Amino acid sequence: MKTNLIKRVAFADFWQGFDPHDNLFQHLLHERFNIAVVNDMAQADFLIYSVFGNKHRNFPGPRLFYTAESVMPRWNECDGAITFLRDDAPLPGPHLRLPNWVVNYDIFHARTVERQSLQPDDILQRHTKFCNFIYSNPHAQERICFFKHLSRYKRIDSAGKVLNNTGTLIGNAFDFTKHYKFSIAFENVASRGYVTEKIMRAFSSGSLPIYWGDPDIALDINPRRFIHARDFGSPEELSDYIAEVDRDDRLYLSYFREPLFLPGQHDFDAYLNALETFIRQTLDQGIVRHQHPQHDNRQPSAHGYPAMPSFDDGKPWKRLPAEQKPHTPAHPEERLVDCIHPQWRDTLKILHGKAERLSPPHDTADVFDIKDDSFSLKWNRWGTERFVKSGTAYRLQPEQKQATPAHPKEPDNRIARINAPSRPPLVYLFGTPYHSNLGDQAQTECILHLLRDNLPAHGVILSTLRNSTPGLLAAIRRKIRPEDLLLCHSGYHMTDLYNEQSIYLKLAELFPDHPLRILPQTIYYKNPRVADKTAAILNNHPDCTLFCRDEHSFRTAQHLFHRCRLLLYPDLVTAMIGRTELPPHARKGVLFCMRNDKETKHPADRILSIRREIDRISTTSATDTTINHTGSYTIAHRTELLHETISRFSHYQTVVTDRYHGIIFSLIANTPVIVLPSRDHKLTSGLQWFPAPFRQHIHLAETPDQIPALIRTILRQGPLPPLPDYFATRYHDHFMEYLTPTAPNHIRKQPHMHENS
Repeated sequence: MKTNLIKRVAFADFWQGFDPHDNLFQHLLHERFNIAVVNDMAQADFLIYSVFGNKHRNFPGPRLFYTAESVMPRWNECDGAITFLRDDAPLPGPHLRLPNWVVNYDIFHARTVERQSLQPDDILQRHTKFCNFIYSNPHAQERICFFKHLSRYKRIDSAGKVLNNTGTLIGNAFDFTKHYKFSIAFENVASRGYVTEKIMRAFSSGSLPIYWGDPDIALDINPRRFIHARDFGSPEELSDYIAEVDRDDRLYLSYFREPLFLPGQHDFDAYLNALETFIRQTLDQGIVRHQHPQHDNRQPSAHGYPAMPSFDDGKPWKRLPAEQKPHTPAHPEERLVDCIHPQWRDTLKILHGKAERLSPPHDTADVFDIKDDSFSLKWNRWGTERFVKSGTAYRLQPEQKQATPAHPKEPDNRIARINAPSRPPLVYLFGTPYHSNLGDQAQTECILHLLRDNLPAHGVILSTLRNSTPGLLAAIRRKIRPEDLLLCHSGYHMTDLYNEQSIYLKLAELFPDHPLRILPQTIYYKNPRVADKTAAILNNHPDCTLFCRDEHSFRTAQHLFHRCRLLLYPDLVTAMIGRTELPPHARKGVLFCMRNDKETKHPADRILSIRREIDRISTTSATDTTINHTGSYTIAHRTELLHETISRFSHYQTVVTDRYHGIIFSLIANTPVIVLPSRDHKLTSGLQWFPAPFRQHIHLAETPDQIPALIRTILRQGPLPPLPDYFATRYHDHFMEYLTPTAPNHIRKQPHMHENS
């Protein structure tokens, strides 16, 4: 039956309250097909039906199945299906994936646009409460358990039927949630592709979603726009991170600066066009359901339809928080008091004028103005608050509002160290990372290790791009000594893609009379004017040494920086290859370590389809060298985070990556690695460093299609011998020699173009 012959449509078996005359399908059919809605199926040419009944079985014409539940169609009853299933596996009949939020677009759109137009101050002023929880299904244990975990940090307002603690059931979820910083957006079940309205409801109200459900949600929505529970190993880790975001306004607001959708992701218009095309094709093909096989119905859902396959990441999302052990006073003068705050309820330990919460995050305060029925607390982070006795507990004084975090700055003693009369010689290391990219942090770790080994008498002053202040630079200019070193951090900084090189150019201008050493760099400029300006500044410095970490960068440097001393030198993290001890253990599965930034070359959905193919022969997991921690946390725990990451790489049979340090981490872990090229030369040129002993470990896939065959080859081979400490022995053990003016202008080596083994 052709589309132009269809004049009337009916709806059947939808949920209670569904309006057949006012919904997405009705509007699209009317506007783009001129098809009218009728109430009587007998008068319809075409039927759209759902899962709440079986009236559709009596309709003889074309049938289109639609569900907002985590179920699959009975293919022999429909001529086309609209579900949550992703289209990366063959299905018995015509199919379109349509997330639930698209169907409710008219509800979400205006509010989402309104919320996204808010300025940072408006966001913080509107979000006067912590977190909300609005659910009526008591069987979704993952979100109930997480509610109890996060409640240990602060009170969560539950206004649904489950765990209700507000005393009322809310009518308008949007008006209720718009006052909250966070919204718990956990799906009822976890299935690939199953994305309901829960996350979009949070976006629409201006709240930050904490999402659990579809493991591939990042294919639909920008993953930097929400907190994804699966990025964390447990509900405890997730709760700790949310507490950190809650206390750091800058980190919290960083989520709101991200777009909701990334380039290539479907927005509403794209879904609407896809829906129009699918309906047209379904109607043009006519009745084909008798050709479809009977679908396996051995695992029916509550609606009698086959349930979507569930997804289990093996993490303890159903684990309840452990019971807190009673606190035993360690000092006879210690006093325990129960305190009730609008945002939390906890026991305070008070001793010698100090108070500490017994539950995470263990905030501390000074205690003063103590009376029989009240006392005041001056929190280290939250200012001053007074508590008055109420029954057996102490409550925040009613007229007080919650204090605003002061965000005190860490004391900066760098200038005092520089000015100290009897100070040791200093190494000034500029451009150290302040973010959570472990590849960059690993370079810092290796630089500090090299400095400790070679210059044990020197102190080290670390400066990021953010805290390289004019005052610091002025102090260095006044106090710098001939034995001090000016170093610029290694990485992908000599480029116009990022801004790190700005401080390096400033150093070249401010310190023309002191040697400047720029540690191994990838060099790439899109804009010739930026390249020429950079060259003019560095070439004007009389003693500038530039380390290049690949041959392509070295050739670029030869063209641009003809007055600088140029050295071809490997990435500093290669020093860890062959010198990092890891305990022996069994290996299983394939780890995908893929980037998601401006250097990305391969679409996320293409990589996901490759993972699905690999899942048929092995298990796959995903990670990234950029982790979900704040920069301050990453810096404070750099060593242990690197050890955990490399240890994780060592548990897999192979790694697939398009990150340069994903390659190096794999080799440190003695794990075979499949390399996908990035947009620039960084990976392909960087691979030339690795000599013959590394060829069994490194496999180059020119396109994603080559990955499955390479993985099958790797899975068939036995354990590989440990890699030698080639780079440490040949280069890094002689690091200080290369900082001196007498080092050769080109460190000779025989390049080894990598070939697949």
